[in-house]
Amino acid sequence: MSKINKKLDNLCIDSIKINSCAITSKVQKGDWASSISVAKILHTLFCYNLIFNPKDPSWINRDRFILSTNAFLPAFYSIQRIIGNLTKFDLENYATQGICKVNADKNLKINLETNVDDSSRNIVIGIGMAIAESILSQKFDEINHKTYILCNERDLQNGYVQEALSLAGTFKLNKLIILCNSNGIQYDSFSKTVNNVNLKNEYKAKKFKFIEINNSVSKLNNVLKRTKFNSKPLFIKINTIFAEDTIYENNNIAFDNYLNNDDISDLKDMLLFKKSDNFETYKSIK
Repeated sequence: MSKINKKLDNLCIDSIKINSCAITSKVQKGDWASSISVAKILHTLFCYNLIFNPKDPSWINRDRFILSTNAFLPAFYSIQRIIGNLTKFDLENYATQGICKVNADKNLKINLETNVDDSSRNIVIGIGMAIAESILSQKFDEINHKTYILCNERDLQNGYVQEALSLAGTFKLNKLIILCNSNGIQYDSFSKTVNNVNLKNEYKAKKFKFIEINNSVSKLNNVLKRTKFNSKPLFIKINTIFAEDTIYENNNIAFDNYLNNDDISDLKDMLLFKKSDNFETYKSIK
């Protein structure tokens, strides 16, 4: 990518981070720390890879995007505002009125294929959608889309999720892409103390293609651009930083604390976002 694109990438990502902190701090609800960690992932997916039609949200061959947990909703709403599906008013009224809820309802107009809560059941639903695509694509030439599932390590610890993932490998769902936000932090523990397994070996045994990368737009972009050559479902472990660049970085007490105005100001010192209104964004990235 050119230098100007890299700058716009970073400005977009920083806007997602600050908007996420603003909307959660206002009402003291939502997971701002996890939203910061997935900002690059959501930007890379929606601005470079996900195929959809804003004028026809139910277009049959759109890529399916599945959000497995409400922990990422503040960042998700922020990227939807940047691409024009939500407004500043929507963000300012998060968790109080309107479309931006703590637990989201299915809404194709903002690229939500399912309801979103904290149950992780959406991974199973997403795999079901990928199975449907596999069957329909054999019958209809116009069906040829991908299914992206964004999850965290905690979501993968449910038994029914593991059963569904095993089925995905057995069925060779080569248009299924699991994006795992991996920062090692859970609400009451570190991930390795709960499920200390070798993910690479685990998912290779499930007949997935496994790739581990650091949290980078260019690295994730390069991986996603090669997905058309996949013969297996793809599991991407993306190493992120929980509550990155804040006083709560890599500390699970962030789950029980919200950034105040001074904290957000300190975060802005680390980022390109410099607007005084933390609900604002930049015209150049919209």
